[in-house]
Amino acid sequence: SADGKIHADKYGKFRQVDRFIRTVDSLIGALPDSETRSITATDLGSGKSYMTFALYDYLSNKRGLHAAVSGIEQRKELAELSNDIAVRCGFQGLSFTAGVIPAEGRNDLDIVTALHACDTATDDAIVYALNSNASMIMLAPYCKK
Repeated sequence: SADGKIHADKYGKFRQVDRFIRTVDSLIGALPDSETRSITATDLGSGKSYMTFALYDYLSNKRGLHAAVSGIEQRKELAELSNDIAVRCGFQGLSFTAGVIPAEGRNDLDIVTALHACDTATDDAIVYALNSNASMIMLAPYCKK
């Protein structure tokens, strides 16, 4: 709300995001040289990007790390909306791409997340994370389909 309080109907999502960040906080120290270098992360199936924004904010503002966080979302309109919000927030190291989860991965990733990914997205995220040689993989499969 305008006075900084969580709306009652959004408290469940707030708890989910808070628990996610607490989990990241408990694991981040296990990354090699995590306190002295840049951290790269990708959120697969980022949806409305609550978790992606929280991860970027945590790494950059709470931990004071240089973070490059990206989200991949199949729905173009959500990726565009998230990019617009990131710009308005001044989150220069946060970006979103519209598309499917690629299999090839990247060589520079520390963290891969895929939370509540539908259909085969969790499987695709595992392949992507392994092909990226990610140091931390956080997956929570979930789908109503």
